[in-house]
Amino acid sequence: MLIIVLLSISSVEGQGGGGGGVIDVVAKFGAKADEKTDLTIVDAWKEACASTSPSKIVIPKGISFLSTATLDGPCKAPIELQVQGTVKAPTDPGAFKEPKWIAFNRIENFK
Repeated sequence: MLIIVLLSISSVEGQGGGGGGVIDVVAKFGAKADEKTDLTIVDAWKEACASTSPSKIVIPKGISFLSTATLDGPCKAPIELQVQGTVKAPTDPGAFKEPKWIAFNRIENFK
């Protein structure tokens, strides 16, 4: 009985109040794995980073396009980024305003 209560509490903590849980960039932010539409990873990152409970950002199967992204911390809880498909960069180097594609700044507890 105690195990069931503890599992219920941890499930509620992972979903409520402080955010956290699984953030699907397609379901929540309308990203498309069509190789054309820019992946909305920065919005998902901001939400996950502000959460007080651990979060997982999921980029689903398919080929997604990502122009550039700067993912800043420090974050309030651990974050996992799970890439199930392929993330492609722009083919034209002139598309980059800075000499980076994806930057991670001040990040701890990230996998």
